[in-house]
Amino acid sequence: MVTLLVFAPGCSHQDTPSKGNYSFAKAVEDQSTSPYFVKIQVVDSGSNREFTTCVTANLLQGAIHMEKGLPYSDEGTSVVEKYAISNQKNAFVFNSSSALDNIPSHPSEAELSEAKAIAATFSGQALTTSLRSGALLQYYSEHPRRWERMAALACALIDRGLAPRLADMTGSMHVEE
Repeated sequence: MVTLLVFAPGCSHQDTPSKGNYSFAKAVEDQSTSPYFVKIQVVDSGSNREFTTCVTANLLQGAIHMEKGLPYSDEGTSVVEKYAISNQKNAFVFNSSSALDNIPSHPSEAELSEAKAIAATFSGQALTTSLRSGALLQYYSEHPRRWERMAALACALIDRGLAPRLADMTGSMHVEE
């Protein structure tokens, strides 16, 4: 109970997420070994740096656990989920370097724009196929900035209303069909 009161001022909790935040809430609540990506705004309060990225929901949750000093228990996990979901702007402020390290992939603005442009050329089955074995897979898979480019591509897909996930066996990205 005390934990909930400590974090209540930092967020306005709603029992039911808004329609626009439904996909984010679904991703945060999902316990699959193939986690969803979520698009977030990160503020590094130590350096006063702000950036947009996409990260798997489990990494975001881990960062929140570290930042808030919450245990990895059912109660701690519940507090983290509610905290994340109630943040309607999906903007998170971190001071802890370990929490920031848990959000490892920071695509550049150029990578975000490039991923958006390449993803826009695909739709439907062509998009799914390209993620498996085409230009979208090649965009990130063999590149030295693999994870940053995968994050940028995930953001582009989320912006299109899709639900990208990280495959648990291959480490590649796919979209929920």
